[in-house]
Amino acid sequence: MMKNKKNLFFLILGTVLAFLPAYLIRFNEQIFNWLFINFGTYPSDLWNFFVNYLQHGLQYPPEYPVGLRFFYEVFGFYKYNNYFSFFTVNCLILVLCACGVTYLLAKIIDNTQEKKLNVKNIWYFWICAPSFLFYGLYNYDLPVVFLIVLATYLFLDKKYYLAVLSLAIGTVVKVFPVFLLPIFILRSPRKDWFKLFLFFCAVVLLCNLPYMLSNFDSWIYPYVWQISQNISYSAKAGTYWWIFYPIFGKSIGIVSLLFFLILYVYVWLKMKNAPFINLCIAVIIIFLATDRIYSPQYNLYLLPFLVLATYKIDKKWFYSLEIVNVIHVAAFFYLIEHVILLQSIVAVKYISLFFLFKNNLIQSKKINMIERKG
Repeated sequence: MMKNKKNLFFLILGTVLAFLPAYLIRFNEQIFNWLFINFGTYPSDLWNFFVNYLQHGLQYPPEYPVGLRFFYEVFGFYKYNNYFSFFTVNCLILVLCACGVTYLLAKIIDNTQEKKLNVKNIWYFWICAPSFLFYGLYNYDLPVVFLIVLATYLFLDKKYYLAVLSLAIGTVVKVFPVFLLPIFILRSPRKDWFKLFLFFCAVVLLCNLPYMLSNFDSWIYPYVWQISQNISYSAKAGTYWWIFYPIFGKSIGIVSLLFFLILYVYVWLKMKNAPFINLCIAVIIIFLATDRIYSPQYNLYLLPFLVLATYKIDKKWFYSLEIVNVIHVAAFFYLIEHVILLQSIVAVKYISLFFLFKNNLIQSKKINMIERKG
């Protein structure tokens, strides 16, 4: 149990209240139209799914892995013919996931002996983070964030198989958790490495197999689409990869993945002795910096780990990353008509990521040196 239940109550209350502005902005299509006309705002992927998929007879967004399909089937979202009801039920689920993240972060801080961890970090880097406030109800990333943080909590509690189970379930919903798997496995007892890997594969296969057998083309479509279609072919994608599109064409998804894997190896070699949380931060940052698309809600994966960082986060670079990330979509349709302005915002995002990564690397080295001397 938490040592300070009053703190936990206010953290959970703050998490719930943080969703109110995003909910009030997005629950009504007339408000969307006003934001679009006046600011060029992109409404949200939830709105996009309802209008472009469910209203046309599709039962789920086809570019998502089977986890979301199962999610849609359980809650019967394809039966909704009213956007307000669809959005509100989704919001309740997303808010519960966010509250779960807040609770787990508070538990981890409560259990740790690390003096630099403070409950205030949950307010700074999670509840009050611009990306959380603006993109919490944007897409289906919060359930995956919850599963990753749950895996982290279980891992730190030395429950390695349950941690890998949580990562596997998250991977069934969205692919990102698989990129953290090597850290979770290689930081576990050596004797369990192979068994943990097999366990992860078995869970992912078990969840996917019914869909693979029933309609293989439908099952594999999201992965093919992500790597060959959901790519940066113009400046509006919010990354630098569109510059290389004339060279690599639709192979740019594979090229960006290879670039990420090369940097992943570099990070592991440079930081293999770094604290577990700091290593996770480094991997998430290089994922954000190298992915062929920079979806703004991706920052949600970074925020919980910044809460748990074993060093002081440079708030200057954190908030510069967060603020331009919000501006990017808040004025999306306006910015895509002004390429220089858009790319200036994109440049600030990547510069901020670079300095956050650099600080992580430097501080992790200092921690290693202190531990060696101790």
